[in-house]
Amino acid sequence: MPRDIEVYSAKLAAIVPGNGDVSVFWDVDFHVSKGTYIRALARDLGKELGVGGYLTRLRRTRDRRFDRLPRPCGRASTDESGPSDAR
Repeated sequence: MPRDIEVYSAKLAAIVPGNGDVSVFWDVDFHVSKGTYIRALARDLGKELGVGGYLTRLRRTRDRRFDRLPRPCGRASTDESGPSDAR
């Protein structure tokens, strides 16, 4: 069931040419409310734009207990069967 979230900021950090499967990668820094699923946000944004969207990588840089974690804490990827709808 959809729920309200807040996106406090979204900063486009880079646009990188893709490979044969993906035409372009967008590197975006989000500041969002507690409980936001970034994978779902990417999926929903892609759907609204009519282009599809999914994560190839996810890195948490901040949460309420830590600031600028020294290494990636999570990673999302897809296989040849296509993007997952993991939340």
